[in-house]
Amino acid sequence: MRTTRAMLLSALLALFFLLTGSCARRGPLRAPEEVRPEPIQDLRVRRVDREVELSWSRPQRSEAGRRLDEIAAFVVERQCLGQNDASFAPVTTLATGERGRFRKVRSYRYRHEVPQELLPCRYRIVSKTYDGYVSQPSNVVEIER
Repeated sequence: MRTTRAMLLSALLALFFLLTGSCARRGPLRAPEEVRPEPIQDLRVRRVDREVELSWSRPQRSEAGRRLDEIAAFVVERQCLGQNDASFAPVTTLATGERGRFRKVRSYRYRHEVPQELLPCRYRIVSKTYDGYVSQPSNVVEIER
């Protein structure tokens, strides 16, 4: 009798987990362009003493025009022409901390020191979501010597 009860309980638990296994999904699957952030269009650069300051607005929509809820991070990329860099390489990743926040930050700034011999340099930024979607690169800005 005890073995039958254990088997029945075990079968019920297996059925429960089978039927509720997809509860972690938030909703229906969506195409990548519906959740991938639109590219940043207003990246700006200026020199502040020995530092380079980048500033930009947070993307508000996805590539498909849907409201964008959360951005996990921004990846700042740089190409230094003074060092004959052929392509852009990541400089830093800036976490937004937006997950679960009601009020989102609307604009961002990033400063860092760049040795004179690396100049001129070009910068661009990509946005990342918590689900791992990455935007197309932003507009490219350049800082001269």
